[in-house]
Amino acid sequence: MKQKRKRTLEHTKPTPATPPPAQPAELLSGHQTASAGREPRFRRLFYLSLAIMLAVLWIAGYDSGYHTDEMDMNAYGKANISWYSSGGKDTSFAQVSLEDGTPLPPTMKFYGSAFEYMATCLTTLLGDRYEYNTRHLLNQFFAVLAVFFAGLIARRVADSYRAAVITAWLLFLTPTFFGLSIFNTKDIPFLTGYAATVYFIVCFLETLPTPSWRTTVGLLAALAFTMSIRVGGVLLVAYLFLFGAIYWLTKKELRKELLPTFPQWALRLLVALGGALLITILSWPYVMQNPLPNLVSAINSVKHFPQRIPINFKGELIDSLHIPSDYLLTYMVLTIPIVVQLLFLSSTLYLLFSVALTRKRILLLVLFAAVFPVVYAVVTRMPVYNSWRHLLFVYPPMVVVAGTGLHVFMDRLKQPAFQWALAVVCALGMIGPVRWLVRTNPLGYMYYNELAGGFGKAYYEYESDYWQISVKEAIDWLVAHEPLANAEDSVTVSTNAYSFARYYTSHRYPGLKIRWIRSSYRRRFLNEWRYGIFNSMFLTPLHLEYDFPPPGTIHRVDIDDCTLAAVVKDTNRFDRQGILAFQQSDFRRADSLFSLFIAQVGYQVSQPLPLEGLDPMIGFTKLALNDNDAALPYALKGLEYEPNNYFANLTAGVVYYSQGDLSKAGQYLNVARTVEPDDIYATRLLQQMGVLPRE
Repeated sequence: MKQKRKRTLEHTKPTPATPPPAQPAELLSGHQTASAGREPRFRRLFYLSLAIMLAVLWIAGYDSGYHTDEMDMNAYGKANISWYSSGGKDTSFAQVSLEDGTPLPPTMKFYGSAFEYMATCLTTLLGDRYEYNTRHLLNQFFAVLAVFFAGLIARRVADSYRAAVITAWLLFLTPTFFGLSIFNTKDIPFLTGYAATVYFIVCFLETLPTPSWRTTVGLLAALAFTMSIRVGGVLLVAYLFLFGAIYWLTKKELRKELLPTFPQWALRLLVALGGALLITILSWPYVMQNPLPNLVSAINSVKHFPQRIPINFKGELIDSLHIPSDYLLTYMVLTIPIVVQLLFLSSTLYLLFSVALTRKRILLLVLFAAVFPVVYAVVTRMPVYNSWRHLLFVYPPMVVVAGTGLHVFMDRLKQPAFQWALAVVCALGMIGPVRWLVRTNPLGYMYYNELAGGFGKAYYEYESDYWQISVKEAIDWLVAHEPLANAEDSVTVSTNAYSFARYYTSHRYPGLKIRWIRSSYRRRFLNEWRYGIFNSMFLTPLHLEYDFPPPGTIHRVDIDDCTLAAVVKDTNRFDRQGILAFQQSDFRRADSLFSLFIAQVGYQVSQPLPLEGLDPMIGFTKLALNDNDAALPYALKGLEYEPNNYFANLTAGVVYYSQGDLSKAGQYLNVARTVEPDDIYATRLLQQMGVLPRE
């Protein structure tokens, strides 16, 4: 009995006292933080902030517009669901079209549909009449979820909810993030998955060698969701292994414990990574068809995305396949609030030298998650477009560093008065971005900071309404202010936002008789229409400065006197009447009508702005009326944007032939004959020149 009692006492003998947990600032630099005693209040404030943010987004984002990109993803997601519901028989996901017959880009198969599955289920449950409002509500929830995980990462770095609160509001009030949170269902869900995965990687590494199953499942879910949206999320697996090696090298006690506990942590790692990969494959019909080759093909598409998109950059129209090395950094510097940039840079420099080793590992991981993708994209010249939205996922880690730094700076100041002064200075720095969001909603994603000279200057130099969200307001104005509802016959409306306009009016105004015509703004002359709704997307800086909005505009959607969308009314259409006369070979009438149109728009052939589609016709009309001196400038202007245009080449060839410049004449006439092999006029002139044998 005594022995038994002795064993019991030994078994319950108190273990040596463990040292008390380090206080937040001790983890940062060895000093007691002034905010430690207020942690419960900051924790409540953090979660209250998230609730406020969600409410604000749901109110600000209600009934906003949407873009063809979102319509593409919606249709693609539904086609993927059809593949599953048909048992793999319905393979329409490989060549999906919108309701209007517009085919989706062939690159769609390289996207996953994790978000689309959720959105489709939700719209099916709530009804699809306002399916894009439903999609946007879900997207806005994911945006706040991204803020949540960014705040949790900041708390991990600083061990303080005050850092989480600061990070949350800096991220939420950034116009690019806030604006795209309303409707961008391509980039926001991926950003959320990226932030969540970084958080669970931190949790997994911090709790080695025995991470909990809760952390393991969180890592699995976050990584699977991220890779099932864009396969580029596989990059996060590399983060896990890279920083796992760093933890192993820098934590002596961890090296001793990893081998004995290998079965426990290795099983959890295998479950997290293997489960995420399995879910990604099973949720992706394109990959399911041929898992390994198609997965590799999707990964390679990230580096060599084959889609060519026009981009307005530094006042020049470039394309996404040939972006300059400073493209991404320029857009980031000009669109991120200056106070966030300053906080990020100063915090990076300060924290790297002041943070204790226990926190530095997390800080380095967060910094790497923020910086590495940008460096990689710049070095490899990865095809990107629409500002820096494809790299938007690096922004939450950036703000984590900025928010953590501000939290530490406030602690170092000690005196409450100085702390409040710093907080007020940073708040003042965010007034401009917040005012922009309030007065431009839901177009806030077009924000440019003071370094860009504001939106009014950036409008002519950089991308503005690259999602065409302003078109919705233009359509609503047209329906409200013009007699479309009382029209007996269909009213023809031309637009460069065809798929959205057609879908939106058919669902929002189902009884309206509108016949939409697809037309680019620059070639709007070639179609007959009663009204036109044109967006500034893809317009060159010259068009924005000299030609937009066009004559006949009856309403403009503006920001700072810069037009994003124009509603145009056809009053006389001298351009269209001239084209009809030209097609009937009534060149004298065509010349008269073209002259009236030129006077109406103030066009001069000497200016660097072409009349696309009209210049060659005007030149040939002048040639037909023996006005060779007037014909040649129009022909050459037409050849600047359409080198193989038949009328422009024939006109230039004939004029040079009449001037005795047979070399140039032969050059242009040969092109005209190549375009129109049966053309008798070009053939006869080439025969007279001895270029072709006489028959």
